[in-house]
Amino acid sequence: MYGYGQIKHMEDDVEPFDPHKDEDGAYLATALVAYALGLKTEDVFSAVFSSGRGSRAAVQARHIAIYLTHAGLGMSLARVSRAFGRDRSTVAYACHVVEDRREDVDFDVWCDQLEVGLRSVVGLKASAQSPVKAAETEAA
Repeated sequence: MYGYGQIKHMEDDVEPFDPHKDEDGAYLATALVAYALGLKTEDVFSAVFSSGRGSRAAVQARHIAIYLTHAGLGMSLARVSRAFGRDRSTVAYACHVVEDRREDVDFDVWCDQLEVGLRSVVGLKASAQSPVKAAETEAA
């Protein structure tokens, strides 16, 4: 079992996650979509960050993650393309595919829920210090 000191030491060895970095926002969107679709995150990531296409489900998940990064996080297509390591035209195509699918009311509601979830997680980082850091600051 890890104590606070051991976890703190581990944090020093790892670059902190920052959802405001484009790559971290893309990672977060991809992980959220994988979870929502019941896919292994690794499968979606391999479809996202490799040159291969992957399974049909992984490709659809990749399209949705790209769309959420663009629409949900407000990134330009150029920023999304860099974050996902894809050509801008590929990102535009993925967004177009998802936008067309949003004509289905159920899919549209599902996408809205994912967007809200993604924004809320990013908002947690932006809104304030973590409760642990806030308590440390007050104690000092």
